[in-house]
Amino acid sequence: MGVFLRLSWQVLYGLTLLLVAAYAIDSAAQVAGDGPVIQAPSRVNTDQETVSIDGKVTATAALTLSADGKPVAIARDGSFRVRKTLPLGKTTIVLVAKDADGEILEEKRISVRRREIAVEAISDVVGNYFALVIGNNEHQHLKHLEKAVNDAEGVSNILRNKYGFEVTTLRNATRYDIVTELNKLRSKLTENDNLLIYYAGHGDLDAASDQGYWLPVDAELNNVARWVSINTITNTIRAMSAKHVLVVADSCYSGTLTRGPEGSWGLAPNGWRG
Repeated sequence: MGVFLRLSWQVLYGLTLLLVAAYAIDSAAQVAGDGPVIQAPSRVNTDQETVSIDGKVTATAALTLSADGKPVAIARDGSFRVRKTLPLGKTTIVLVAKDADGEILEEKRISVRRREIAVEAISDVVGNYFALVIGNNEHQHLKHLEKAVNDAEGVSNILRNKYGFEVTTLRNATRYDIVTELNKLRSKLTENDNLLIYYAGHGDLDAASDQGYWLPVDAELNNVARWVSINTITNTIRAMSAKHVLVVADSCYSGTLTRGPEGSWGLAPNGWRG
């Protein structure tokens, strides 16, 4: 009888160990599932300084997740997001999933490559920004203006310092000065470049020909010899290779920039061409 009891106790003890082991295996299987615990891309390529990587864990019960040693929040559906600031070149992000006892269930390495943006290529496509800014106060034969030069200098400073334009500023310019600078730009600009022309000064209209003019500082009343016609301006602009041209005129009859005998000078309203 004593031998039987001793054997029965050993059998029960052995069965208990088997049951505990089976329970542990079953619990691990419930956490891990049939596939990998961590579902996330193995490789990521980007040109951004900060990357976001979305993934999912197959079960959330008694599970913690970390990325490079830092805790990662897991949503109820098992999804997660890792945000990382990247240096240029290759970086490895290590994801680690652990159970409630701190045992590692899976470790996944994500290879991330941050490439440098081709700034030179973008610059070639966008082109450069140029501005011709004209302000005329001190007329030789007409009434002086008070604020045209000051306005032109203000526009020049904003375009140069805030927006990076290459600016040519003409103060109290003659007809020769204006036409010469327009022709310099015609030779200089490429098909990807952009141009803004700003004029502040006297303007006039020849009613008989319906032709508008800018009046430089050497212009004479009732004598168009030293006036700059809108035809001269628009014809020069048409001959330029620039991608975009914007003309802003603060003068009388500046509206003739957008009209002509056939309804258009080739410039859209506000002076855009392109």
